[in-house]
Order: sequence, then structure tokens, then C-alpha cells
Amino acid sequence: MKINDNPPAYLGNLYKIYQDKTQPLEKSPDKNAAAKDSLELSEKAREIKRLVKETEKLPDIRKEKVARIIEQIDNGVYNIPADKVAAKMLSEE
Repeated sequence: MKINDNPPAYLGNLYKIYQDKTQPLEKSPDKNAAAKDSLELSEKAREIKRLVKETEKLPDIRKEKVARIIEQIDNGVYNIPADKVAAKMLSEE
């Protein structure tokens, strides 16, 4: 076996393959990179969005009604008609 200072040719190829695999990939400029996704809402969707925002502003609890019912309970005059309760229970709403 002869040993000299010249490395075999395949070592150069192996080194190049190793370098190619270990270097980070560069992103090529995309022709459509400037193009952006867009979304256009229909008139009905805009109306729904507006109504949702309006309802979010409303309080969850009608404080005046709750206060009135509490006062009626405390005074012993709170009365729920049984026929209205039964009708509501049987309704399909």
C-alpha cells in the first residue's frame, strides 16, 4: 500500500455531500410572494358581524328585572301563574 499526501478523489465528493446536507437551505424567491390571501365577506355576513357586536354590548343579566323579582319575593307578593308555567313547559320553543 502506498501512502502519499494526495487524498483519494472520493473523499472530496463525500466532503461536498456532507457540506450540502449540513448548510441551511436558502429560500428561493417566490414569484407569488407578494400576493396575499384575501377574504371578502358577503353583505349578510357583515350584517351578522354587526349584530353580534351589538349583542355583546348588552348586559347578560337584566338587573332591573332581577331587582324587581327579588323585591317581590322579599315582600311575599311574587306569584307565578301555574297555567303560564304549564303552557311554557308544553310549548316546543
